[in-house]
Amino acid sequence: MCTLIHCICTIQNAYTVDFSSYARTGIKGGTVFELLDGRYSPVSKLVWKTPASLDFGFRENISLSHFICNTGVNFSMPNKWGTMKDYDYFMSGAVCQYSMHSNHLESDYTLFLDSGYRFDIKKISIVPLAGILYQHRKFSAWDGYLQIPEAGKAWNGDEEKQEVSGNGISYEQNILLPFVKLKIGCDFYKNFLFSGSIKFSPWFFAECTDTHYFRNKQFTDIMNGGFCIGAEGRIFYKKIGIVMSYEYIKSSKNAKTYSQDIGTAGSERKLSNNYIPGIESGIWLVGVEYKL
Repeated sequence: MCTLIHCICTIQNAYTVDFSSYARTGIKGGTVFELLDGRYSPVSKLVWKTPASLDFGFRENISLSHFICNTGVNFSMPNKWGTMKDYDYFMSGAVCQYSMHSNHLESDYTLFLDSGYRFDIKKISIVPLAGILYQHRKFSAWDGYLQIPEAGKAWNGDEEKQEVSGNGISYEQNILLPFVKLKIGCDFYKNFLFSGSIKFSPWFFAECTDTHYFRNKQFTDIMNGGFCIGAEGRIFYKKIGIVMSYEYIKSSKNAKTYSQDIGTAGSERKLSNNYIPGIESGIWLVGVEYKL
């Protein structure tokens, strides 16, 4: 009887589910490029830059023996600290029109879920993971100025600045991205714990909406392909730690763009042939995390 009870207790202990909750706050910034190419040359490039945003995050770590599952949400506070630069091109590649505006971050959040298996080698843990994330981001361009060169000439920055007022453009991204990740942790000195991870995705799906209010036009870009690579590092002392991360995303040429009039009843979305939309972004984060 004692042996049976001992076996049952051993099994229960071996499969105990452990929950760990973490809250984070920090600063996030970076640049998002909204691209449109023609068959032979670039057509336009919008550079949405946010130098710094107050960012918050919450994640839950669930472990069953060596099986690991992580889920969480990150979001940034809206702000008006950025800039947006808009370049239009001649077929030669020279800039034919330029504008600059104030970039307002309207919303920015990410939901993620991943799972994997932990291998322990003395004080080192190695965790291969697979997961998926959904990312939403929306910007709007306000006020600013426009520079138009003389007919046939390229922009050089010395042209007269034509002031504009109000919300001229908004841009919204919705990205669904599966990924694989390799995480390595090391309990290297007493209560100090270091962990680092590399994330990679060979494919993602994105739907982006670009609305030009002064022109009464809206463009919808559908991108089916590209890649993402990211790195993250954490160093903890007891329950508090420092977090640093960087993520780079670039879409492939497997993309289509559609246009439609806004403010007009009955306007239908139409495919714009011979144009290839794209996105490219680099986002960094530095923060402090606390184990609850």
